[in-house]
Amino acid sequence: MSEEGWHAATEELGIELSWTLRRANVLIRGIDLFNTARMRLHLGDIVLEITGENDPCWVMDKQHRGLRKALTPGWRAGVACRVIEGGILEIGDSVSLIADDKI
Repeated sequence: MSEEGWHAATEELGIELSWTLRRANVLIRGIDLFNTARMRLHLGDIVLEITGENDPCWVMDKQHRGLRKALTPGWRAGVACRVIEGGILEIGDSVSLIADDKI
């Protein structure tokens, strides 16, 4: 999930909420995840293939009323990925998004 997507959703609701309510595994900054299926997300030495959008579920509305709807546009709820190259992720690792024509 991207920090920018989370902030857009919470600003729409007019409230500050911790991104950890989303139950996402990783929060990245500076990458627009909208429409990135089949692209490769590089987190330090880790390489992930984005397999599609994560649809926000009913649990988001249990966290805060309206959060599910606010996370829906522009893939704000994040993406699902498949690990291509594993590794150890550390806070501050570089993040990049690369199209891979071979996928």
